[in-house]
Amino acid sequence: MNAAKPLGKKSLVGFSAGGGFVLRFAADGRRSMFHNYLLLSPFLSQDASTYRPDSGGWVSVGMPRILGLVALNRLGISSFNYLPVTAYALPPEVQKLLTPSYSFALALNFRPHNDYRADISATSQPMEVLVGEKDDQFYPERFSSEFSSAGRAVPVTIVPATGHIELTLKPEAVQAVVKSIGRLNGV
Repeated sequence: MNAAKPLGKKSLVGFSAGGGFVLRFAADGRRSMFHNYLLLSPFLSQDASTYRPDSGGWVSVGMPRILGLVALNRLGISSFNYLPVTAYALPPEVQKLLTPSYSFALALNFRPHNDYRADISATSQPMEVLVGEKDDQFYPERFSSEFSSAGRAVPVTIVPATGHIELTLKPEAVQAVVKSIGRLNGV
């Protein structure tokens, strides 16, 4: 198999739960695979001050199932990790296009480690956070303090008049993402 080897600096960008994944990766031993990291409205933790309960009504979390699966995994039993543990409030017409639920395995992968503050403090490459001013899943104004209280001052840009999903769709928000990647790469 041929691998692509892009020239220049490489950025890893993740949105929402994918932002949590990017944070975990940026704290990992493989962090040097990318030159910088951009987190778009990232899920840090259900315990973070940035988290709105039930992600602002968009997510239903099956805590009893999660706790049961955690207990089974501690016993070395992972054969039930395919079971869904989160469901998203998606209209039926888009459920074939978007992921309506996450399995336990996927939900664990799309988040930082349980001690997300340790992940934040373990990062070393340049990093920025972008979040929409009208984000309905997270509290935008709380991201700066979450990062600084974990020992890492990370620039946080709040994109005006932008909601959670709009951060990836609205032209002004996409331009803010492009500008952020440019800053991170010294362009």
